[in-house]
Amino acid sequence: MKRPFAALLCALAALSAAARPSGGATANSGPCVWWHWCGTAVTREGIVRDLDAMHEAGIAGAVIFQVARGPCSEELAVGYEDDTNPGLVFGNDAWCDLVAFAAHAAKARGLTIGMHNCPGYTVSGGPWITPAMAMKQLVWTSAPKGEAPAQPAAKLGFYRDIGTVAAGDRVFRFGYTCTGSQSMPVAKALWHRCLEADKMSAPAAHLHLDHVLRRPLGLDFILMDSYEAGPYDWTDDFRAEFTRRRGYDPLPLLPAYVGATTNGAARIKADMARTVQELSTERHYWVFRDRLHAAGLKFCVEPYGGPFDACEAAYASDMPMSEFWGATPFWVQPGEVGGDPRLGGAAGRAAGRTILAAEAYTAMPFEDPYVLAPRDFKAATDASFARGINQMFLHHWVHQPFPACRLPGMSMGYWGTHFGENATWFEPGKAFFAYLTRCQARLQQGEEMIDVLAVEDFGGRTDGVDVIPRRVFKSGVAFADGKAVVSSSGRAYAFLTVPDALRTDPEIAAAIDRARAARVRILPETAPLPKRPFSVVGGLATGPHGPVLGTARRIVAGKTETRLFFVANVTTGSVAFTADFRATGEPELWYPGTDETECRTSAQTADGYARMDLELGPQESVFVTFAGGAARTSALRQPTPRTLPMDGAWTVEFEPGRGAPTAEQRFDRLVSWTESPDFGIRHFSGTATYRHRFTLTPAEAASARKLALGEVRDIARVRLNGKDLGVAWYEPFELGLQGAARVGENLLEVEVTNGWHNRLIADHNLPGDDCVWGPVRFHQCAMDGAKGFCGRGLERIPDWAWKADGTRPATNRITFTSWDYFKGTEPLKPSGLLGPVALRLASAP
Repeated sequence: MKRPFAALLCALAALSAAARPSGGATANSGPCVWWHWCGTAVTREGIVRDLDAMHEAGIAGAVIFQVARGPCSEELAVGYEDDTNPGLVFGNDAWCDLVAFAAHAAKARGLTIGMHNCPGYTVSGGPWITPAMAMKQLVWTSAPKGEAPAQPAAKLGFYRDIGTVAAGDRVFRFGYTCTGSQSMPVAKALWHRCLEADKMSAPAAHLHLDHVLRRPLGLDFILMDSYEAGPYDWTDDFRAEFTRRRGYDPLPLLPAYVGATTNGAARIKADMARTVQELSTERHYWVFRDRLHAAGLKFCVEPYGGPFDACEAAYASDMPMSEFWGATPFWVQPGEVGGDPRLGGAAGRAAGRTILAAEAYTAMPFEDPYVLAPRDFKAATDASFARGINQMFLHHWVHQPFPACRLPGMSMGYWGTHFGENATWFEPGKAFFAYLTRCQARLQQGEEMIDVLAVEDFGGRTDGVDVIPRRVFKSGVAFADGKAVVSSSGRAYAFLTVPDALRTDPEIAAAIDRARAARVRILPETAPLPKRPFSVVGGLATGPHGPVLGTARRIVAGKTETRLFFVANVTTGSVAFTADFRATGEPELWYPGTDETECRTSAQTADGYARMDLELGPQESVFVTFAGGAARTSALRQPTPRTLPMDGAWTVEFEPGRGAPTAEQRFDRLVSWTESPDFGIRHFSGTATYRHRFTLTPAEAASARKLALGEVRDIARVRLNGKDLGVAWYEPFELGLQGAARVGENLLEVEVTNGWHNRLIADHNLPGDDCVWGPVRFHQCAMDGAKGFCGRGLERIPDWAWKADGTRPATNRITFTSWDYFKGTEPLKPSGLLGPVALRLASAP
């Protein structure tokens, strides 16, 4: 196996403890973050404060990502000033000084650090890219035979002729010019002067990297985000390369390519696309990889979404990445949740990459006006883990240049989710980060078990399939003893599938013949997947993606092999089912949400599978480990069939300085703060401490096992009789009592935190605004194509925002942010402890 992305993230120390029944995590198995630096509003003090908070929260690393301050969309942010550091431009000395400072500070705190390769999040461009080095497109004109066609339109003053060709009764003149694609969204100093590099030109890629790598900055990796630069289909030597690769001159068929004629259209379109893909692979992605490796850096890619060969791009990446959005990604079918490693994962696994990452929880502007919290991400998290993702990059953790008193501070325009030290729930939210770390520490061990190897495609499926490029299949796969083995990674597969469209290639046909001779089972491209290493076989109508999802990993340490399965219920109801695990031995179950362990001494075994009955609570996940060895003592989780309601009044104390009354409040029943007649409570954002006293009989105290909080908006830390029981951050909001219940009087304290949303609306509606705002923005939603209201950004940062004493003009506002999401008529979000609260008893007294 190739060495995984260990220098950056992989939990190597966990390999030696693969068979441990329960588990902590290594320091570098935690989540990483998209660290957005917005415009020129970057300060060294803010960098240190951000990194301290990341370290404190268990964050493993960060990607420096400069974007515009303002709407941060593809449109230019007209009306938004970048006046904090006027001389700061991506790649100049001032920029490099800040990046080097951040990298040194990150390393001092044990964080890995990377950087996006260009300003904005499109692909690869910069102010050094001239029109001659920029992305190019075919252009054409025509005239009746006997007349000379006019020169096609040129962009940015760049045009080159290709040639003329007669077709029918017309003459066509073909040439190429710039696409005009700009890196976006960028700081104001780079508007209209940050061209995207030609993706089919090695000199353009080298020119770009010459500037990105001109100084050693102390980075660990360079990122290339998902492709958003638009189409391209020509470069300077494209005609010659097309002729060499395809065996004919493209010029006579270009009228068919552009749709002016039909004869030969299918052929030229396919051959043009393939030539674009090959040149992009060789001259962009592989140039990046080789240059970065030579510089001692890793190359990370989100390999999808453009005219390039996504399979090759994934293969070039040291850590392929995907992305998923908010609580439900925009690409999924109704009812599905969670991330999907897609082609990045399928090709990455085949190439031997054991870390599959995801830009995680990115939120649409209408989805997170400071309302999303960890409670919203449990199902998406577990679904992503169950599909093979094992490294989360939280989107986003925006750099906070302002003094700590300015809350919630800087935002990446209207995008979310709003992680970071200025989140109201940052402190209790560390429990969510810890859950990610615990799970990733295990899921980064070994390799995912996949049976099917596909050449480029398996009917559009990448879940449960590994994928290789066609060039790798031609010469980089060995066949023996019924297995197809990828030579570069050692990954072995029992099944092979090749699309019919590729089988006419003589080299591919020859490789298929070798596979058949070695008794490798070959699947039609429309065949169903064979039985997976984990499958649900009874008790649920699961469908392809839920409600129970699972993944299987093989961990080899010396002569010992461990089979590790992650299984998740992604619904808010309990589920009972029967599952098959491709393993032998005695299973041990570890529940990462509660750190409970359960050992079982028996499982039905047949045809290499162990069959077990399982029951998972709402949004519950479990690791099932088959490590072999001697029998262990059976330990089963105790059921809690009886509920003891906690009736009576509560006292509530609100965090000071957030607008609520300072005196302790009495709640005769548990209701949302938004139902209070008091303005400060109704619009409160922050933490309030609930206290309730209750008595227990000796039998009740002895049998009390769990505390059920009912509905919580949004996260709660719980103490019983002074003992910290931990944080309840997802439904059903239950915590173990850890023996804290006692006979007689008990004191329960619940610290509940909501988001910034309600207070931001209150401050929006106050008179006498002390900020100057830019125009209202709208953004097209990818889900339904409709344009939604997104709010407005600061036209310029007010001088008083930099005062560390917190003073500002007398407006009675509590919050300060760079983006105002609101019209002022939005409903408030339910907040507080809503209950019902009860004890769960192991048995009747």
